Amino acid sequence: MVKALRAGIDTIGVEHAIPADPGAMDDAVLRQKMSLALPADVVETFFGMWAGTTEYEVAVAAPPAAALDPTAFENEPAIRRVNYDTTRQEQRLVVQGVLFDPQKNALKARFPSPVLGQLLDAAQARAKTFFEANLQKHAVNTETFSGFLQPTDIALFEPLAPIDEGLPEAQKQLLRQQRERQLRARRATLVVAFLPFLQEKLVRDLVLRTVAGAVPGDDALVGVLLQDAALLHDPDRPAEPLLESFTAAGERGVTATYFASVDASGGLLSSVTTPLPTPL
Repeated sequence: MVKALRAGIDTIGVEHAIPADPGAMDDAVLRQKMSLALPADVVETFFGMWAGTTEYEVAVAAPPAAALDPTAFENEPAIRRVNYDTTRQEQRLVVQGVLFDPQKNALKARFPSPVLGQLLDAAQARAKTFFEANLQKHAVNTETFSGFLQPTDIALFEPLAPIDEGLPEAQKQLLRQQRERQLRARRATLVVAFLPFLQEKLVRDLVLRTVAGAVPGDDALVGVLLQDAALLHDPDRPAEPLLESFTAAGERGVTATYFASVDASGGLLSSVTTPLPTPL
């Protein structure tokens, strides 16, 4: 079983290794890989945020006198729909893309309405809540995490400044090149954060399937036993769930242990492990 685990873990490491140029990974490949680790609806919402096409519909209670005029927003690309429900006395707004403070504050300054301010705050909060719940890295326990991005990585979804078509062509070309470099840098940050997360999830899933298939009993019970150190653990690693010991089957290295005496009868001085590369 350990030999099969090692082979499977090696395959995962090769197939989902961080590429030499992570910024060059296209959306089709990235989507396929994200689908291996995240629910379909999360992947769809992620790519909508990534492309700036996700729409956030929000509503607040407002008297008729405070209703927003839809015609005032006809030239605002981020504001997709504005409508007022007279029966419910509710103002509704649909915002496209993830709102960040500069864009939100500019809209508030152009349209100084407390109702609009509440709606924009709510739309911004919707995107942030999704990011924190599904993409931001959180510790599940001392060994495993959910999510893969840092809190500041929400900036990956901030819209880039549009290029003024009235500028000279040479200047527009420079701005396009700068924009491409920014997009590649964002993609590289995303890929470098996501692929180790994907590898860890696939390895854990492989271990759970392999051990559950080799041990008689209920698969769900086996999964619980493997992931709870209080129920089952390696005597040499009592603080870790047994799953981590099986996961270590993919680790290669040489361990040197040093004792105070030449016959290893004295106290342990230190133990050093040098990792070895995974074979291709």
